[in-house]
Amino acid sequence: AFTGVISAALTRQAGLSLSPWRDIFAPNLGAQVLIALAGYALAWPGLRPAQTPVAPPQRPKPNRDQRLTLAALALLSAAVLGLKMDVGVAALVLAASLELARAADHKSALERIPWSAIMMVCGVSTLVAVASHGGGMGHLSGWLARAGSARAVTATVAFAAAFTSIYSSSSGVVMPAFLSMIPDLAARSGAAPAALASAINVSSHLVDISPLSTLGALCVAAAPEPERGRLFQRLFYGGLGMSVTAAAMGYLVFGKS
Repeated sequence: AFTGVISAALTRQAGLSLSPWRDIFAPNLGAQVLIALAGYALAWPGLRPAQTPVAPPQRPKPNRDQRLTLAALALLSAAVLGLKMDVGVAALVLAASLELARAADHKSALERIPWSAIMMVCGVSTLVAVASHGGGMGHLSGWLARAGSARAVTATVAFAAAFTSIYSSSSGVVMPAFLSMIPDLAARSGAAPAALASAINVSSHLVDISPLSTLGALCVAAAPEPERGRLFQRLFYGGLGMSVTAAAMGYLVFGKS
């Protein structure tokens, strides 16, 4: 997936020789499965079958515009992953092609773009990036290394990555900023680089439901207007709760490495 590719590239740039499958993919898969099972077990008592029978939904065949859109998405993935094209340029070219093919009304499409969510995420991402380039992340690395034992440092890093991801992009902000600190953190605290990388990767994505992060903001933007306020609160408190879960997982699971 894109996040795995980003993580592998960033760890290589940081001078770390980690296995993409053992040190990146496997910890993420195991943690996400564990969290999903725990969430399902907690929600199971509240699940109730529908009181009235529900008719199966009608599934019309995809029309021409939908097939063109799916083809464009497939071409976008192939262009970015296979041809190493810039994702922004490729997306603009394909969007223009869909417009020429009259796959959608561009006026209504532009009106439905969640500009408020986009501006919020871009603004927060810019703020964190400026702090990173200004040396703020170096000071953060020194502060995190003073947390105590290697296990405590791993848990603190997991919480910091998760909390930062509440209001910024996991792949675009948190991973580039925190993964670059691993060599310095490992040297100062004695924590294993693979454990720190796993803690950062997992923790930053556990809180993606936050409405101040990219995925959560898109969910809020896609919700009906009357439901947005309630959904915002639920996702925000859910993200805060998952940051604490990330710290516990960093201490109990990755802190052993």
